[in-house]
Amino acid sequence: MKAVILTRISSKEQQEGHSLDAQRQNLERYARSKSLKVVQSYSLVESSTKARRPEFDEMISFIKSQKSKVALIVDTVDRLQRSFRETPIFNDLMQQDLLELHFVKEGNVLSKDATSTQKLMWNMGVVMAQSYTDQLSDNVKRSMRHKVKNGEWVSQAPIGYKNARDPISGKSVILLDPDNATIIQRLFTEYATGLYSINEIKRKADKMGLRSRYDKFVCAQLIHRMISNPFYHGVMIVKGNEYKHQHPTIITKQLYDRCQDVLHKRSRDNYMTHNKHNFLYSGLLNCKASGRIVSNDLKKKKHVYLVCRFRDDIKR
Repeated sequence: MKAVILTRISSKEQQEGHSLDAQRQNLERYARSKSLKVVQSYSLVESSTKARRPEFDEMISFIKSQKSKVALIVDTVDRLQRSFRETPIFNDLMQQDLLELHFVKEGNVLSKDATSTQKLMWNMGVVMAQSYTDQLSDNVKRSMRHKVKNGEWVSQAPIGYKNARDPISGKSVILLDPDNATIIQRLFTEYATGLYSINEIKRKADKMGLRSRYDKFVCAQLIHRMISNPFYHGVMIVKGNEYKHQHPTIITKQLYDRCQDVLHKRSRDNYMTHNKHNFLYSGLLNCKASGRIVSNDLKKKKHVYLVCRFRDDIKR
């Protein structure tokens, strides 16, 4: 019978020195002992929980293209899958008598005529693999919450900063990007004067040489987000909540507040300019939850409603 060998390690396991070669040699010895002819071998360095697994899909396509049954040889269940997402694929191929699963260390071989005990062993292997993945996820979430409470930013650094790794501790850190940080400080200072629009600040940023992490000119939308981001004066927002962070600051809280006053005033002025109805409280009220200007809406040409549309990052 033809056989396909699958070896897999995660990216983390690769960093820890685990070897694909050791898996492959063990599976080849197994194939020889069972008189199986290895016609293809796949080696994956990826998480088996990834939504898209192109190499895995390529292997399945190869098995489907064969005219006779193929034995898929893997070291253990968790090398093949860590959830039941792929189970229907294997079951369908086995029912068509196109696939035979060989789990070497578990000593379990499944085919079209697999017994309930063999299926139970397989399912239990998937359950254990899924449980391990869930535990890792819980640990990561717990670690993220701990870092946030300690004032550590756990995502990609905003423009003006750069992600790095401490050479001594090996921990990820956020450092100032010297060139961009100086430019950003000047842009905040310029915008706080109230003399420039966001588009004018964007043009100034281009002339000063501000570049994104992809070494491209920044757009006006990014400038607006930058001006609105309290991270630059020491506060990070995570899931709608504010935390004081421990990373270097680029501007003072006072400069940030002046910029927000200018930003809100310009938004109010733009609203008044483009509003065709002369409502009594137009542009005067702000929503406490979102910080946005409360708009007016006329219904049936006589009923006036005060409306605030929430941002996506604000809980209603």
